[in-house]
Amino acid sequence: MVYEKALNIYTDGSSLPAAPRRGGIGILFVTINESGDEVAENIELPGHAGATNNEMELLACITGLQHAADYERIHEFERVVIFTDSLYVKQNVPYAKYQWSKQKWLNRDGRPIENATLWKDLVRAIKKTPKHAPTDGPLTTLLPFRGNGRLSVNKSSILGAAGTSRDRAAPC
Repeated sequence: MVYEKALNIYTDGSSLPAAPRRGGIGILFVTINESGDEVAENIELPGHAGATNNEMELLACITGLQHAADYERIHEFERVVIFTDSLYVKQNVPYAKYQWSKQKWLNRDGRPIENATLWKDLVRAIKKTPKHAPTDGPLTTLLPFRGNGRLSVNKSSILGAAGTSRDRAAPC
């Protein structure tokens, strides 16, 4: 699904489980042009050393939003929609935005929230999404998508995360 009048950001994170552990992210911006055609822009990024899959899923969303904030056409859109295939990210965003900070980033059992630094970065990135009149948007929405489902955009671009996992890795 691609929304009109929106910057649609498809994200994916992956991690290779074997030593040395490496992760990667894939980000694809998709917009609808004046002719009604989908236009896709793949964001090329290096891999990351020592990363878990959940870290990469979070980092993909964070990085996508950071690139959106600098996107030259961001003022043209009414909203920003992030698509992620990670239930970990989708299900926990409301907790990160509204609950965990009030609990000092501790869970119900008093243990630290896993990946708290990345969650804080994601909340900051959502809040920094540029706002403009008249819609006081773009509104940032995270939506699930099935990584193995059919999309009208080039899925191989979206799921480039596995490839970046194999690339030379930068520290995470």
